[in-house]
Amino acid sequence: MNPPLIALTLAGLSLAYATFWLGAFDPYRFTLTAAGITAAALLVFFTSKPQDRAHPIPVWAFIPICLIPLYLAFQLIPLPVSLLASLSPRSAELATWLGLSSASLSIAPNASLAFTFRILTAMVLFFLIREIAWDRRWIAILPVIGVALLEAILGLLQASSSVLVVGTYVNRNHYAFLMAMALPFAIMAGVALMRDSTTQRATTASALFATAAVLLGATIFSLSRGGFLSVLISLFLLAVLNLQKRLRTVGFMLLVVAFVGLFVFLPVTELVLRFAEISDEASSDLNNGARHLVWKDSMPVIRDFPLFGTGLGGYETAVRRGQQTALQHNIAYAHNEYIQFLAELGIVGISLFLIPIAWIFTVLIRNIEDPMAKAGVASATAMLLHCIVDFNLQVPANLLAVAWVAGFCASLLPSNLPRRN
Repeated sequence: MNPPLIALTLAGLSLAYATFWLGAFDPYRFTLTAAGITAAALLVFFTSKPQDRAHPIPVWAFIPICLIPLYLAFQLIPLPVSLLASLSPRSAELATWLGLSSASLSIAPNASLAFTFRILTAMVLFFLIREIAWDRRWIAILPVIGVALLEAILGLLQASSSVLVVGTYVNRNHYAFLMAMALPFAIMAGVALMRDSTTQRATTASALFATAAVLLGATIFSLSRGGFLSVLISLFLLAVLNLQKRLRTVGFMLLVVAFVGLFVFLPVTELVLRFAEISDEASSDLNNGARHLVWKDSMPVIRDFPLFGTGLGGYETAVRRGQQTALQHNIAYAHNEYIQFLAELGIVGISLFLIPIAWIFTVLIRNIEDPMAKAGVASATAMLLHCIVDFNLQVPANLLAVAWVAGFCASLLPSNLPRRN
């Protein structure tokens, strides 16, 4: 028996379960997923020796990580209105209007509690994958690639049937987000294996390159504009990172020409038409260019709840006060993760998340010659770009996949320690 591999399998099955059940929006489905991830984490924790565990996270990054659960709990704790008024005047105003003597910083406590549960599960998964990847390298990312491949195959089957390409997702953009996340790892895993001349590894590398092609095809046929652009930019960055130093200048110029050509000729006709459908500023259709109007409506929310936010899930309630876009709909999401999390977490909360993210990027940059680090940079770039125009992290399954990739990338510290492949 190999406990880490058993735990990896259990976590992978949990991620697959979450992904294949409509992104795990259903609380019951997500609870089962969380139970599987927690069981896998406990297995690794109780069977691993202290000397075999991952290198400690730097204090400057570890403290904010530890403070995240406390901060999310703080948003949920009922506070006297007098104290609440000094921390969040708008929250206190709402509590007074409702005739409450105490209230939480979150204006939607039930939604905040549910999202907090997702965040905590994602954190458990992050630490679990970091421990496993510390010792087992590329094996630890294979479940994400595998889940994305199954979704991609389903998506291509949907394309062949002339139906909307979303896999098991509800939204094409959330589907393309998963493709973009996994694609760089499939490519660089193949590149890493090609360095070994054995037939077995060459065959595996070829399978990974084929997987990458399927993921790219699924992204294109999903007709997600943000997904396509983020994938194209991440592939360009991946190609630049793999240029040899002596050919870097000429190679960069050739890559620019090549990727401009790909942008022009690679999209299918339907995707080209979707780019052409982007409306002018007068449009109120969220699917065709009105995202900037939603972002404009979000600014009053940020001004009203600057320090501590509305609480996770509180954006939908708070934005109604100044909503001027798509008045026939309740706008639950800002269609921009940065705006949404700033509105819901406030400056204090979002800072706690940004510091560990900065640490992970530091780890990747310091180890940029490692194929895994190159894949991590490209994958993170695709995710960060796509989150500008969509609410991908609001999907529980995608949030878990991001936590998985983050834990995998964080396992690179430090680069000079011996590891098993």
